Amino acid sequence: MIDIAFYLVTREVAERCGLLKERYVTTDGKFILDNKDLSRLHLTSTEFVNGVQGIEMITKEEADSKIKQAGYQLGERISEQQNNEEE
Repeated sequence: MIDIAFYLVTREVAERCGLLKERYVTTDGKFILDNKDLSRLHLTSTEFVNGVQGIEMITKEEADSKIKQAGYQLGERISEQQNNEEE
């Protein structure tokens, strides 16, 4: 049996995992990652002891709902929109 968990994370966490452009983004600018994605996160010594801020565990149903509400947008699209607004 495969163990898969889903997480709602901040933009900073998604960026630190190197997945800013490859994962779905929600209407409030957070990203949906799974447990395999989070294994890419390199922790500082403080984070190792105290935990990482900006990560919330959610169910698959919640993840699906948030992805659908945001119109199946990937973070790449959000990054492109922000770059266009800055220009």
